Amino acid sequence: MKNLFSIAFVAILFVQTMKAQDVAEIENLNPNVIATPFYYAKFLGKENEFKMKIYLTKRDGDKSFLKLILKDKDGNSIFSKYMGKSESQSGVILNLEDLSDGKYVFELINKYGITKKTYLKETSKPVFLNVKQLIALN
Repeated sequence: MKNLFSIAFVAILFVQTMKAQDVAEIENLNPNVIATPFYYAKFLGKENEFKMKIYLTKRDGDKSFLKLILKDKDGNSIFSKYMGKSESQSGVILNLEDLSDGKYVFELINKYGITKKTYLKETSKPVFLNVKQLIALN
């Protein structure tokens, strides 16, 4: 019985810690987080890897739909994900490697409005990964 209470306490502490971290990110105005009164979205990606993890979470039991759309510079839809009324959390991993360089827009749409986040892809900059030795030949 004592172990059961310990496990429950640790689980509650973990959930509270996760919520506290999420609130701290939002309050610190993290540029990778979009926060609205109805949902928040976290965009995680590493520079020059072109893979993006997107986590969507509805707030306070919101029962509206939420749609994530990725659009190119011409406004064409490249990707979309629909989150139904009964879903409270969702995540997706996008491989953006095949996209050409340029500006893209993520749109988050629900019945209350549209929120946009810009993504800029640039591969023209030289990238050196794991270079240990450079040899010049004549």
